[in-house]
Amino acid sequence: MPGKKAGDQGKVERQIRYVKENFWPRRSFVDLVDLNDQALAWCLERDLREHPSLGCSPLEAFEKEKEHLSPLPDREELERFERKVRLVSLDSFVSFYGINYGVPFRYVGRLITVLPRGRFLEIKDQAGEVIATHRLGFKTRSLVYLKDQYKGHKGQECCHCPGCTWLPERGLLSRGALSG
Repeated sequence: MPGKKAGDQGKVERQIRYVKENFWPRRSFVDLVDLNDQALAWCLERDLREHPSLGCSPLEAFEKEKEHLSPLPDREELERFERKVRLVSLDSFVSFYGINYGVPFRYVGRLITVLPRGRFLEIKDQAGEVIATHRLGFKTRSLVYLKDQYKGHKGQECCHCPGCTWLPERGLLSRGALSG
């Protein structure tokens, strides 16, 4: 439930309705980056308007209050909470928020680290070396391939999984390989 108290529920729902009725109509965008840019510009425009409950604009209220705010921790400290450890699947992907991102095939079965950096996902090996970088996707259950993801694969016999069956037409490993 979005609101913390029963009385907050309507306030949250009205904000959602406001966005649906005032931002979305007649809006078109090329991709998620374009949508986010348009939404940010729209929000900044709205922040300049006087808000009845504040008696001033949200930006003016922020200016009055900012001297009482504490600074955020430095970027490295925040990254500890964003960094996720993942196991590379047999078909050479790692999942991050429902989207599968490709990594070099030689990392199959190994633990790697994924870290969102702005609009990109950085993937590092255990030594901390960046092995792949992808633009963050927004469509869950999608596959984001890496250029030369399967480079070095030996065809019918997998480089890392003895006895597995390589399916070159799909770029995947047979799930039967898991049962063997």
